[in-house]
Amino acid sequence: MRCTKKHEDFMVNFIKEICEKIGPRSPCSKEEEQCAQFMVKRLKKSCDEAWIDEFYCHPGAYRAMFHWPILFYIIAIPFFLFYPWISLILTSFVIIILVGNEIYNKEIIDPLFKKQRSTNVIAKIKPSKEKKNIIILNGHHDSNWEFPLGKRFGTKVSIFMVLPIVFNPILLIFSIIKIIAPLSLLVEVILLVIMIAPVPVLIPFGIKVISKTPVMGANDNLSALAVCLTTAQYFSNPKNKLTHSELWIVSFGCEEIGIRGSKRFVSKYLDSIKDAYTINLDLVGEKDCHLHIVTKVEMGAIKLSPEVCDILQAASNKVNIPITQGPVMCFTDSMAFSMKKLKSASIVGLLPDGNMPRFYHTINDTIENIDPKLMRECLEICIQAIYDIDSKFS
Repeated sequence: MRCTKKHEDFMVNFIKEICEKIGPRSPCSKEEEQCAQFMVKRLKKSCDEAWIDEFYCHPGAYRAMFHWPILFYIIAIPFFLFYPWISLILTSFVIIILVGNEIYNKEIIDPLFKKQRSTNVIAKIKPSKEKKNIIILNGHHDSNWEFPLGKRFGTKVSIFMVLPIVFNPILLIFSIIKIIAPLSLLVEVILLVIMIAPVPVLIPFGIKVISKTPVMGANDNLSALAVCLTTAQYFSNPKNKLTHSELWIVSFGCEEIGIRGSKRFVSKYLDSIKDAYTINLDLVGEKDCHLHIVTKVEMGAIKLSPEVCDILQAASNKVNIPITQGPVMCFTDSMAFSMKKLKSASIVGLLPDGNMPRFYHTINDTIENIDPKLMRECLEICIQAIYDIDSKFS
């Protein structure tokens, strides 16, 4: 299926309408809920059923994960000199929450923060014959807060983000060494200099890494919702109906604070979707980017479905649209599915050098920087992949 200028115009107009009528949609905000309500109204026009699911999470934990590793590291340094067992405890705590909350998404510190309400949107299109399978196409409707350093340094900001992950374990090791064996004054001074060295960088990074200004999120992630909505319209046409696969179109809330919406969705519907095929879309609309199949997320800690990756690759070959494959440093909603051993993979947009889009999490993520052609290519791959999955059950 080759998409037309009409499809491109529809997707661009959808993004423009959300930006003008609702604007930025930070997690758990009224604007996030308004976008969910907007999506469900649109989906009801194309789908057999559509509804909103409420869920609860603790958005305050997200900001803490930027600040706490830096704060506890700085506090732990003086204790290294006189009470190394305290610096050992502090850095151990940081490493636990970094690995637990950041890499494996365990919500370890979340209960320490206020519980707030958010929303997922779910819609279904029934097949023309007996239902034998479920295919889930999804994105998210919340947008993040601005990363001011991202606007200044672009994708190089990831260098600053890695520092707490590197230096907290170093301080942990130094603390263990000092507890086990007495160190000479010279060695202690050298170790202290090593530990203090990143502080002049960590402090301004911790202050400026994330602001209180929500971004428009035209690419992240209205571009994906535009593709999802257009896909729903396509398969709602009787002549395009799937034969044996029920198509679910899902939009998640609170993706930006750690895939909270998709985690709640997977937990609630696990029995129904345990054999489903899931395609997640994120960042699929920014200029100067190409499409990329994500094989691993969160620094390679979570592996996505090789079967779904192969399906997406085969679909891109059939429609003659180039696409790359590989891991990404950040998380996507496909992670929530893979953590429960469900078949899921993501399509994202990356720069030619493999880095995140230029305006990722900045106030420049606006309609002016959207590329309709990239969204159209994503739409064509998704439609072909969905047909290919359905053919497995015919």
